[in-house]
Amino acid sequence: WADLGIDIPSSTSSGEIQAACPKCSGQRKKKNAKCLSVNLEKKVFICHHCGWAGGLNSRNDFPSDLHWQKQRYVKPAPSKEDALPQIALDWLFSREITFEVALRNKIGYGKVYMPQVEDHVDTIIFPYFRNGELVNRKYRAIAEKRFRLETRCELILYGLDDIDTECVAWCEGEMDRLSLEVAGIISAVSVPNGAPAQNVKDYSSQFKFLDADWEKIESIKKHVIAVDNDDAGIRLESELTRRLGIDKCFRVK
Repeated sequence: WADLGIDIPSSTSSGEIQAACPKCSGQRKKKNAKCLSVNLEKKVFICHHCGWAGGLNSRNDFPSDLHWQKQRYVKPAPSKEDALPQIALDWLFSREITFEVALRNKIGYGKVYMPQVEDHVDTIIFPYFRNGELVNRKYRAIAEKRFRLETRCELILYGLDDIDTECVAWCEGEMDRLSLEVAGIISAVSVPNGAPAQNVKDYSSQFKFLDADWEKIESIKKHVIAVDNDDAGIRLESELTRRLGIDKCFRVK
């Protein structure tokens, strides 16, 4: 660990700890922010701020410069499915999300590192599944509207396993998708990364999440596009319609 610049307390020999990242912490305001997760038993680590990852037994598999390599995804480590604490329930109930819907979608809670504030905060956790297998997680800060996905995990549709090929509603966020379920519409999905930003000229990379499940998506007979009606939502609607096929798409005004 010392060779990598990772400071491990001498009194700790097992479990998972949080540490400062030697790659990015020195360049930030909060130099002591513990954004690096280190699993001492598996001998692996990952930074939730800059994405640096590796392992003591396989350093060649996790070079720090990943931009030129073909994308390789990791699966998130399973988390404990503890009962939601009151702070999480209160937040969900304030958004009219029922306990039954939260339970069916395995909504979680955790205090996790959020890069935007360089600190650990209370979050609602939205797990992403494909064929019942956990593929990714999105964290939403409870105190303010901040998000992050798991580092180096695959982007897929939220609600992928609930697709009914007769008709699917498409929305712009996890909470919108849960709200549709509360209203009785279970065959609904959300894009994982929101609408394209205004300054982005090439959207192709932002819709790569469609590729891996395209065979399933292509078999859907009717798409109902129910995204926001701001500029970003209009761009998202346009791009989804173009990719899904204008003859199969309907939109909610």
